[in-house]
Amino acid sequence: MIALVKKSILLLIVIFILVVATPEFMPVIFKEKSNLDTYLAKGIKILYFNDSVDYSTSSNDTDTRRISTILQEKLDGVPIGVIVHGAYNTDIYDSFVKYAAGNKNKPEVIIIPVNLRSMSPQWDMRFNWQFEKQKAILKYDSFIFRKFTQALFAFSIININTVSERQYLDTPVYYLSQRVGTVRDYVGKSYETFSDEKMKKKIILHYMFRASGF
Repeated sequence: MIALVKKSILLLIVIFILVVATPEFMPVIFKEKSNLDTYLAKGIKILYFNDSVDYSTSSNDTDTRRISTILQEKLDGVPIGVIVHGAYNTDIYDSFVKYAAGNKNKPEVIIIPVNLRSMSPQWDMRFNWQFEKQKAILKYDSFIFRKFTQALFAFSIININTVSERQYLDTPVYYLSQRVGTVRDYVGKSYETFSDEKMKKKIILHYMFRASGF
């Protein structure tokens, strides 16, 4: 009984630290959401989402402008809201879109890339590319949620670790409909050096799966 009381007191102290002693809005701010809130407040009607493709270039490129920069120039002064982050995927785009749709200044046009690699097991199942915390913040954002965010995450009331590294590495890899191994067979330090065979396997991992749901 005494042990239970001690545990309860300790739990209350932890909750106090996570909830009461934490600045109210600190847990729910991440740059991309803050940018989106600014765009919505300004009434910007076009939102553009992308991953690192937006700013990645080849050493052979003569035009190294970001895709979003080119788009903005083509629109001849019509403002766009740019939300770009490496490893973003359709799941977090969906969370952003639903959040924006619930705003009184909802956008009229939303541009989302179709990046086939982002649907591959290497990207879609990458354990540290799930953005579960960001998706939860976009989904549940409210005054009450902001006060309890840290506790909800700390005690796994909202699970922000949905895919483990082991699950990621054990994810099957397919060449069309044929299973050709798991992710662990296609990643690692050995792939840091080039060979034709390694490039073939990278292409299989990134692009040769059979997509579903279309």
